[in-house]
Amino acid sequence: MFGVPLYLNGSMLLLALLVTVLYAEFAREQLALSQLSGYVIGVGFVVSLLGSVLLHELGHALTARRYGIGVRGITLELLGGYTEMDRDAPSPRVDLLVSLAGPAVSAVLGVVAVAVT
Repeated sequence: MFGVPLYLNGSMLLLALLVTVLYAEFAREQLALSQLSGYVIGVGFVVSLLGSVLLHELGHALTARRYGIGVRGITLELLGGYTEMDRDAPSPRVDLLVSLAGPAVSAVLGVVAVAVT
């Protein structure tokens, strides 16, 4: 994605399946939906969750590349994700900017989600 390799750990499939099933049942019971509708909502929730984790990690990766730090890839796994870089940041300032880029993306996504809601 944007020239950054993306890897999906097998544990991500377990998370996706587990969250889909649990959230589908919760949504179905709370909203009095059919079983199919519950699973559609569950899948939508998982796609949103994985998409937000991916965008968070892309924030780190693209900021690192902007400052000349090579990015080996982004891995999505059971506990979220991580961005693997070729080397450390050349200065504490760059390290701070790379570190804050992911949470900044997440904050923007949160604001957009609240506005849409």
